[in-house]
Parts: sequence; structure tokens; C-alpha cells
Amino acid sequence: MLTHKRLDEIIDEAMNGNSKNAGFTPELVHQICNDAREEFLAEDSLLRIQAPINICGDLHGHFADLIKALKVGGTPPMHKWLFLGDYVDRGNQGLEIVCLLFSLKLRYPNQIFLLRGNHETEEISGNFGFLEECRLKMNKNVWTAIDNVFDTLPIGALINTKIFCIHGGISPHLKDVNQIDNFDRPIKVPKNGLLTDLLWSDPDSSHQKFGDSPRGNTVTWGPKVANKFMTKNGLKMIVRGHQIAEAGYDYPFYPEKNVVTLFTSSSKLGKNPIDAAIMRVNPNLTVSFTILPVEIPQNRIPRRSSALNLPLETKSSISSSQYNFSAVPRSNNPRMSLSRSRRCSGSFHSLRPTLPTAPLKVRPLLNDE
Repeated sequence: MLTHKRLDEIIDEAMNGNSKNAGFTPELVHQICNDAREEFLAEDSLLRIQAPINICGDLHGHFADLIKALKVGGTPPMHKWLFLGDYVDRGNQGLEIVCLLFSLKLRYPNQIFLLRGNHETEEISGNFGFLEECRLKMNKNVWTAIDNVFDTLPIGALINTKIFCIHGGISPHLKDVNQIDNFDRPIKVPKNGLLTDLLWSDPDSSHQKFGDSPRGNTVTWGPKVANKFMTKNGLKMIVRGHQIAEAGYDYPFYPEKNVVTLFTSSSKLGKNPIDAAIMRVNPNLTVSFTILPVEIPQNRIPRRSSALNLPLETKSSISSSQYNFSAVPRSNNPRMSLSRSRRCSGSFHSLRPTLPTAPLKVRPLLNDE
């Protein structure tokens, strides 16, 4: 068992040092994974967390975005964090991300919370970049050890019983949010069904109920079934990741603001930088979004970080006078990301193992992971 002193050293080197692989070695990774499995298995599959807390969306192997998020939002033990999954693949530093997050969880188990994303599976991380990353940096056994931890990660979280956090979304099989507690971990993600929907499904404003998904293995869900689920479970908001939001956050059912997509990676498949955001849930359940600073070439003017303060209310529309912006948004609608304007790139894969490993060149669809 790693001591607090040793974990402090590991975390400090990873966040501030320039060591190879952020200071992680194969032996250390195995030790971290062994301890992390036990820590995650001691938690419920549905976490119950109290605000205030910061929320981080998909990182997809972009370690620098994780470091920026922690420095901007504040580090434990003074600040709590919930991570929505998709730590690996696409970027080339998924190994550093999971090792740092596992170390933070071991050191601050009551301040750091991790959920499982659809990329935290053997099949997906084995085909979309993370396995190859582990092989190049260390060996396949390291990937296997980390994948075994992925099988133990909690599935969802409730903040003050009112905000439901999940990687993908809801499911026609999910009537009561407490059903998530019934998952017996460690668990593999099946081809379809409740667990698959929780990690893979997407909101879709083009219809009201559940519909087919272009991903092929899950469903999409409209505002009517989302509102019905929230009403039945006494919820005010669903916070999820899984899709690119080029403004860092997105309201898929705008002008309703009770479903939020959060994305914390500033790059998509190595293309031009996009905004990466973190979300803050305050003690009174108001929420705010902060755009992380983006590194810009010298011949371009850097953008400032911006924050959006959103009171969490039951009303479906809130006056724009209630919002306070610290930077001029790029859209006429400051709460609508570019993905809501149909300008995001598409879904990169389904569970069908027919695509090559990243980087990928694919035709655009209307949703992303």
C-alpha cells in the first residue's frame, strides 16, 4: 500500500516535473493499480457527493488539459473533483492521466471521484490508441493492469441528490436512478443494455423520446423522456460528457438548460484547438463554467478564460440578464456551443470493431464522443 508521503511525491512529480512519463514506471503503475482497484471497489456504483465540487469532462489523453483544469479549478484537499470518464485514447498521454488520477484518488479518496466512460473498456481502449500508447511507453501488462481498474470504476454520481452525472446518458432500461447501485463490479461492458446505454447514449433534440443511435449499439434520447426521468427521480439537471462541445460545454436541448454536455479536451483528433471547459457546482447548486486557457501560436491573439454563472432552477427558461460573462463569446448565443450549430465533427465509432486505431479520418455525423 502506497503511503501518503509516497503519494504526495508521485503527485508532485506528475504535476510539476518534467520526468519521462510524468515519473511513472511500470513497477509504480502496477502498485498504483493494485491499490486503486481496492479503493474503487469500496465505493458504490452510484456515488452520492455533496457540493461544492468541480466537474471535468472528457480528457482523451490530453494530460496538459488535466493539469490546467486542476490548477484553474483548485487542487485537493481544498477542492473536490468529479471526472466523467474518457481519460484515454485519441491523445498520447492517457497513461499519465489515469496514473495521476488514480494517485489523487488514493491520496484524497473523499475529494476525488472518477466515473467510467465508454473508452474505459478493454475493447475500446485496445483499438483506439491506449493499448499502443502503453506498449510504446512501457508494455502490454501495464495496459492490462489499468484495464482491470477500469472494470471497477463507479458508473454514475448524484450531487446533493439533484444533479445526475453520467458519462453518456439515460436509458429506456433506467427507471430509477438507484438501479445503478445494482451493478456488481468489477464488470465488463456488454454489447448493449443498461450499462452500455449509460456509457454510450446521447441526447438528440430532433425527437422527443428514445430513438436509434448512429453509434449502432445504444440509443438517443429526447427532451420529453429526459424531463420525465428527472421528474420521477427528483432531479434538476443531467451532466454528461461523451460528445465534443467546441465551446467546452453545450445545452443539447437549448433553450432548456437542464442537460449539459461537458468537454475538457482542447483538441479533437489533433486538429486546431477547441475550448475546453470545467464546471463548478456551488453549495446552493448554482453552476458555472470556466473555459481553460488555450496555448496559441505567437502570431495569434490568445483568448481569455470565460465563466458562465447559471442558477439551477426548475424553470425551462432563464433571463439572459441573470448571466455574467467575463469574455465575449464567439457565438450570438453564449450558451450554445458550435456543436449545437451542427459544426462539430461526428461520432468516431460504435462498438463494432471495424475501424482502425487512432488517428482516424471519418465522415462527420451529428454527434461525437
